Amino acid sequence: MKLKQIIVLGVIFLVLLGILFAKKIFVKPEIEDSEYKNLEISFDPSSIYAIEIKKAQDRTAFRLEKKGDEWAVPSQWNIKAKKKKVEGLLSELRSLQGELRSSSKELLSDYGISENESFSISLLDKALTPQQKLVLGIKRPSSEGSFLRKATSNNVYLVNKDIFAIIGIYGEPKESTINVNDWADLAILKFDTEKIDSVKVSKSETERQVLVVDIKRTLDPEKKLMNWAGAEAKPLFDLDATKIKNFLRKINDLYATKAVDPEGQNYGFDKPFIRITLGSADGPAELMVGNLVAADKTDRYLKTSKGCVYIVSQYIIKDLDIDMSKFFIENPLRVDKDKVQSITVVSDNKSIIIDKDLIEKNIDYINKLKTFAVEKLLFDEKYAKGIEPPALYSLKIAMKDGTTLTLDVKKEEGGRYVGQVSERPGVFVINKNIFEKVFTGLDTIKLTADQPQKK
Repeated sequence: MKLKQIIVLGVIFLVLLGILFAKKIFVKPEIEDSEYKNLEISFDPSSIYAIEIKKAQDRTAFRLEKKGDEWAVPSQWNIKAKKKKVEGLLSELRSLQGELRSSSKELLSDYGISENESFSISLLDKALTPQQKLVLGIKRPSSEGSFLRKATSNNVYLVNKDIFAIIGIYGEPKESTINVNDWADLAILKFDTEKIDSVKVSKSETERQVLVVDIKRTLDPEKKLMNWAGAEAKPLFDLDATKIKNFLRKINDLYATKAVDPEGQNYGFDKPFIRITLGSADGPAELMVGNLVAADKTDRYLKTSKGCVYIVSQYIIKDLDIDMSKFFIENPLRVDKDKVQSITVVSDNKSIIIDKDLIEKNIDYINKLKTFAVEKLLFDEKYAKGIEPPALYSLKIAMKDGTTLTLDVKKEEGGRYVGQVSERPGVFVINKNIFEKVFTGLDTIKLTADQPQKK
């Protein structure tokens, strides 16, 4: 190699070396260190009695407080908080790991983690003394990470969790605030369904309260099992324990739309639209459904026996707006081809009799009777003495054991079908489909061994 070439290469090398040296002096790297380590966030979760989450620009912090074994949201009238969510937050904070990204105070704003632009999470003990205070940067490095530091340190870590998602912020942190409903437990009532031994439901009917469900669990001395029965009187039809249990489970799974101030006005709990009382050895639990939230709305106010007041949707009201017919067994007429002696049907002055020899020949009609169901019970005072005669439709079922059941049905103006069972209290509504199955198409019923009834 010629001397001239060696000199040129040497000059190039010196220039490159100078550039690297200048860059090292004048260009400050954003990442000063990159060490993967535990943040050493040390605290005993059982010693934490309050958690405060605050956005730098907000005047007040969102607060959670421990009440006995539960957590509460003071700003929401001490409504119960989601215990698993709170415990999950504490667990996540204790286990955080990350990479040290900066130790310079001048670089805090690069991560959105300075005092005036960040979120803070403070963990307080029983004396409300802060045990830990963490600062969360509003700049999100990724969908699965966060910038975090201790309030007493300028060390900024890239941690391995999306802490914003954990505290309930899913949008842009700079524009977001804590959503109380993410933390408030809006479960209306929680209880052990197996411990409930009585159910009472009353409803407001034309300026009076009517008891529409009154049942209790009693011991069947023969079977030595607990069965559901009427508390004061035998119900119109037998009760289905599974339907009752499903109703209790549904109440146990009800969630409100939001909580409201228990001291508010015009909730309507002095004359509740619906009142439900569940009895157990642990004491009664009660729900009261009050007024509509607004004249043009379908949502209503609801109050629990613990004093919490909520707004609940029309779908929840529908689940609570029941009467005893909700619990009647399938095939309430107890129709069984092997137990029926005879069936007499009167339909608009036409009468037919299906005797025991014709039962097998009319299985289709027997199966229709099995689908009989009550749509709802009626509590209007005009039905206190039953339906007014004449009832142009009736069904009489005689059993082989000597018992009989007579169903009378009347079609009211407006097309509603109302019925009653002789010697049993209560007037009820059946739908048009049930009515037609029982009282129409009778010309297809076989009244002899070979022929159907003549038209």
